[in-house]
Amino acid sequence: MAVNDLTTLANVKAWLKLPATANTDLDPLLLRLISAASAFIQTALDRTFAVTAYTESRDGKGTTVMLLKDYPVISVTAVTVDAMPVPPAADCTKPGFVFGEKSVGLNGYKFTRGLHNVQISYSSGYATVPLEIEQVAIDLIAKKYKGMSRIGLRSEVLNQQTTYFDVQDINDEIKSVLKQYAKVVPL
Repeated sequence: MAVNDLTTLANVKAWLKLPATANTDLDPLLLRLISAASAFIQTALDRTFAVTAYTESRDGKGTTVMLLKDYPVISVTAVTVDAMPVPPAADCTKPGFVFGEKSVGLNGYKFTRGLHNVQISYSSGYATVPLEIEQVAIDLIAKKYKGMSRIGLRSEVLNQQTTYFDVQDINDEIKSVLKQYAKVVPL
């Protein structure tokens, strides 16, 4: 399993009703589909779900709050404005920096106006992948796996019965889940 994979081989096999220990010749294919679906989702949402450390260099706007690129924020290790470190606030009323799920706020300080004059080091992400995101990955993998035998087909006629295949990349249910995790404001 790759670092940024959103599900496991065991969970995909369970969903596809494949024996966990059998079909090991399918494992490389399923692992490839897991990595591809995970990359597709994270690229479409412009985010990584695993806990990741970031350092952003940003333009100060003269405000006391700054939205961060990635969230949910787990910790903030350093805030520097105009090459001066801002200490963490002892509580939300004391001077220093505080942080929320998506932002860093300053008490007694400002993100003074300037070009790339603010540096913020922080960690964000999820300790475990949200279940609905994992299920979206599994659904995409299952669709690709089950559709391998009918690549390019929109329908098939057997015994005078026509079967139509879903040829959408992603359905409305998946779009709805992904929309909940999409970044709303580009930075």
